[in-house]
Amino acid sequence: MVQIVGFCSLNETVNALENNLNVLSNLQGSGFDSSGVASIVDKKIFSRRIVGGVSELQATIPPNINNSQICISHLRWATHGAPNEMNAHPQFSNNGKIAVVHNGVVENYREIKKQLELKGYTFSSDTDTEVLVNLVQDNILRNLSFSDAVLEAFKIINGSNGALFICSDNPQNMIAISMGSPIVVGINESMILVTSDRSIIQNHATKLFSLDDKNYLVITVNNQNDQNNCYKIFDFNNNQIFKEIESFNQTLLPLNNENEKKDNNNKNFLFKEIMEQPEVLKRLLNDKIKDDKVCFDELEKIWNGKRVIEHLVDCSRIVIVGCGSSYNSALSGKYIIEEFARIPVQVEYGGEFCSGETVLGPTKQGKSPVVILVSQSGESGDIIASLRYAKSKGVLCFGICNNSESSLARESDCIILLNSGKENAITSSKTFTSQITILNMLAIKLSQEKKTISDEKVLELVNSLKTLPEITKNVLNDTNVFQLIAKAFRYTRNFLYLGRGVHFPIALEGALKLNQVAYIHCEGYPAAEMKHGPIALIDKFMPVLFLAPKDSTYEKVLSNIREVRARKGSVICITDGDNHELDKYSDYVIHLPKAHSLVYPVLTAVSIQMMAYFIAVERGESIDFPRHQTKVFGSGRA
Repeated sequence: MVQIVGFCSLNETVNALENNLNVLSNLQGSGFDSSGVASIVDKKIFSRRIVGGVSELQATIPPNINNSQICISHLRWATHGAPNEMNAHPQFSNNGKIAVVHNGVVENYREIKKQLELKGYTFSSDTDTEVLVNLVQDNILRNLSFSDAVLEAFKIINGSNGALFICSDNPQNMIAISMGSPIVVGINESMILVTSDRSIIQNHATKLFSLDDKNYLVITVNNQNDQNNCYKIFDFNNNQIFKEIESFNQTLLPLNNENEKKDNNNKNFLFKEIMEQPEVLKRLLNDKIKDDKVCFDELEKIWNGKRVIEHLVDCSRIVIVGCGSSYNSALSGKYIIEEFARIPVQVEYGGEFCSGETVLGPTKQGKSPVVILVSQSGESGDIIASLRYAKSKGVLCFGICNNSESSLARESDCIILLNSGKENAITSSKTFTSQITILNMLAIKLSQEKKTISDEKVLELVNSLKTLPEITKNVLNDTNVFQLIAKAFRYTRNFLYLGRGVHFPIALEGALKLNQVAYIHCEGYPAAEMKHGPIALIDKFMPVLFLAPKDSTYEKVLSNIREVRARKGSVICITDGDNHELDKYSDYVIHLPKAHSLVYPVLTAVSIQMMAYFIAVERGESIDFPRHQTKVFGSGRA
């Protein structure tokens, strides 16, 4: 995944190049390996590309460069070709007149490249993007207009792609185009800002809209134009589209927007966002719990003649799709929904589900599945591909995400928003626990509708949720044990995280967190599976973390702990505050407040976040922007 930004100034006193780089600097360090910019200056393309971030890029810009009104820029996370200057964006046509910044994967670029090479085109990079921009040049040489040349190129390429184009022969135009990849447009009285990330828009624009799939935007700047008359939107049949532009909703501003500085108590965003979780959960619960019942107004929406909640109650099964941490929260939701609502749940990785092999047809009884797609950003390529596959099969699709302007929010039949505030750190924290909590509440809502549990049980579960903000705060307020564990295991090269039942997904998430921020090889397993292979790895150099609450799984987990101890493995346990039986088997014990089994996974999730964080701190790693990672990934087929 990359970030693309286009800036068009609506009067000559606003420098597009300078302002574009200022906007791009908000994303500096977000896991990207190279950056670049191109602008129309004196009817020629001025450009710079480097390996590095925006501050290094800004240092390459001459101080006396003339004003510009159109500029495009790019932050790259390498897919095609190594992270070097030649592969950085913008990429250019052979004649040097066209520049593009591109987000996505041109899946058939090799075939197109061969055809262009036969026509005499040469390529200096390993990117699919250079193929795309030269395809546009080839179309212009066939006497197509600039906009038609871009459109025809997108009709030829395959894959999910979004791009911004400028051309020195059309110095007053920028073209933005979307085909399965997000393009968001922000407007104020002095500029039009085009980007792949809505969070950029909200700090600069007063109005915004998103391009629909297979739409493109032509912006024309001159000193006579105003914000209402300087752009046109078209579909891929060249029909003009008239979109209603909405004023930006300031209530959607996040808890910690991108311009907010970290204070002395929060040295990085990850720690800040971990510590925000009690307040985020409180807000979420206040929104969904009314009169001791779980209420989802979103599920009252009518789809195919019935309310969404009725489809859920009557479905043959629920298929939940996620990637990364969202997959782990989905797996946690499976256990809770099946336990209380008694609906079969299937959990799929987005990258596997979108291949189109999952059977989604109706049963012999005529019942169809419902597909739930879980995503922090709502823009992950595999999730959007999964959504479109499921919709092509005619099944109800609803999303759970944190971005109201995302592709997932716009294209789903129903959307539930987390409203967790923006996560600046690449590693998810508060969105993960919010996803678990939403899925827990969905399980209760389905149970209420199906009458699979008593009213007394519903009240018990709802009351347990109400305790969540306070007991989460109690866990976060005591960091001593996490810091002790971090000092003890900072040089460890391998780890195992084990849990049973609903705690297994949290073991997976804990392993992922340790991979992401501390760069320690760690694997999560169902504790029962330890003896089927991983036990061979146990020795004094292999620490094992057990999720061991005093619930129905406890005795079996205790047996697993003894097995590790017998093989001289180091043991860390997370268990109830009043349980001291594990002290004699463990090197370290993390005691959590007494909590209902429904909310216990949130407490263990917070604990494994803190543990990964402090180990990363002890190792001196980059906390907010771990290597080789970015917040949103494009299609896994890259």
